[in-house]
Amino acid sequence: MPQSSNILQYDTVFERMPTLPSATLYSTILCDDARTIDFIRHMGRTCKDGWWWRLLLHQSLLATPQNDTLHPSTHLVLRLVLDPHYIEQGARFFNYDSYRFSWKVSAKEDLVAFYSVYYSVLGGAYSSLGKTNAKYAVKAGSLAQRQIQMAQWLQDPILECKCWLYYAEDMIMQGRLDQAQQILVKQQLIANKHHNTTLQSMTSFVRKKWVSKYKSMRTN
Repeated sequence: MPQSSNILQYDTVFERMPTLPSATLYSTILCDDARTIDFIRHMGRTCKDGWWWRLLLHQSLLATPQNDTLHPSTHLVLRLVLDPHYIEQGARFFNYDSYRFSWKVSAKEDLVAFYSVYYSVLGGAYSSLGKTNAKYAVKAGSLAQRQIQMAQWLQDPILECKCWLYYAEDMIMQGRLDQAQQILVKQQLIANKHHNTTLQSMTSFVRKKWVSKYKSMRTN
């Protein structure tokens, strides 16, 4: 049995089977998918184990009519031919990679939607309670941090900015005005950068709360 490097010489045809000198054609593999050809060529360059070459050659020879089989030469050649109807045939096969990707995207969107609603509703409830009890404001702040992490995972700067503003509002209720001020300055820059009127309005609203809390603390 020759070495794997001598078994396969690559000669891919994309339209129809040409006429080749009989001394060079040993057997033909008709591929229904272009990725099959790419895979075989890749394995030919990278695979170190020779057993699968023997299996490929053996199965190819079994499928070759006896009268078309040529005498072996020094280099055994397998010709890889792409079926001219490969596009039509490929549409009949399930593309599992595509389905897996679509499922992951769909599952991710559903999961994000669920957690987004969960954190928003729960955070809003704790935020309302935090107006009269500081410990609820602390819990609302931790939920806002979870929302920030989720927005960063999604790489959504608009959503992240909103979550930071929620967090700043909780800091104001806790009396942590310096930290809230730093957040407001940064988020104002982001809102202006994206020319997002919603973020600008939210920032302005939270800043009014900051001013009100500041005056209240100064009075007391």
